[in-house]
Amino acid sequence: MHGNELIFTTGIGKLDTADRILEFVKGLERHNAVGVVMNLGPYIKKVPTVVIDYCEKNSFPLFTLPWEVKIIDITYDFCRIIIENEKSEVSVVEAFKHIILTGESKSEFAETFKKMGFQPKNKYRIALIEFFHNGKSVTETFVNNNHMRLWKVFTKSAFSSTMFLMDKKLVVIKQNCSDTQIKRMADTILKSIEIGNMSMVIGISDEETGTEAAAEIYTEAEAAYYTACKGNEYLTFYNDIGLNKLIFGVEDRHVLKKFIEKQLSPLTIYDSENHTDYEVTFRDYLESYSSVKAVSEKSGVHRNTVNYKIKQIREILGGELNAEAKAEFLIAYRIKDLMSCL
Repeated sequence: MHGNELIFTTGIGKLDTADRILEFVKGLERHNAVGVVMNLGPYIKKVPTVVIDYCEKNSFPLFTLPWEVKIIDITYDFCRIIIENEKSEVSVVEAFKHIILTGESKSEFAETFKKMGFQPKNKYRIALIEFFHNGKSVTETFVNNNHMRLWKVFTKSAFSSTMFLMDKKLVVIKQNCSDTQIKRMADTILKSIEIGNMSMVIGISDEETGTEAAAEIYTEAEAAYYTACKGNEYLTFYNDIGLNKLIFGVEDRHVLKKFIEKQLSPLTIYDSENHTDYEVTFRDYLESYSSVKAVSEKSGVHRNTVNYKIKQIREILGGELNAEAKAEFLIAYRIKDLMSCL
């Protein structure tokens, strides 16, 4: 068993006593079955009271079928319904992928979304998730092996949801889902995987109205995801990434590269030619609010040495370091940190 199965049984074989039937049901629950259907007849004449009591106490679904109803007929109907639902789910996933990749919706998507409960006036948000085992990305394998478990957690809602793999990450699309609700879902998954030396990183977008906003909120979720990666956080909301919103919002990456070069290349070149560490010292200086003492303590060098380095840095950069200049250098360092993600 993989879990999340609905088990049918006629009782043929060893299910001939109440104790054996009870142990059978307990075993199904231990292996994460979603319920059991007993075909009453020559092998199980009635469900023992002890089994009914156990199922009620543990909220384990128990159903019965009269012997006249053939299991094959029921499973045929189930298979047909499952196939139809999967076709509809695939259509929804393909529609969302198209919008995310092209930024455009199509008129025919409206009926597909409506059929599956994705309403045009609802608020939508995306969670972008990557799973790791001992530091190595295992998202595709993990999702494929645990699809039903993840589905139960992330789609538990009064509103339709969907999830799918894209660019080696799990994309979860929710409707009308608060920060608290989606964090609770993420915490549930994290708690269940930590015991297996696994971890996860999640970026969560803001909420926007309508399915046509999928491209926008996917971009937001990406920005939040990469911010979480750089900050060694397991979960980050787009609303909390501050300056990174502006950086990720610049579509022309060449502009960002030129900005880094203009601000930092003088120090980079000087360090390379003179075997110094001025770029590191300067960053520490800026990030410690221009505190020579803090830089001295962090680097383990005398304050006079730090003062000398800062004086040299000013000369290399060709001017005084006023508040605006310091802000620009800090932004350049931030962009440099994120360049591998852009």
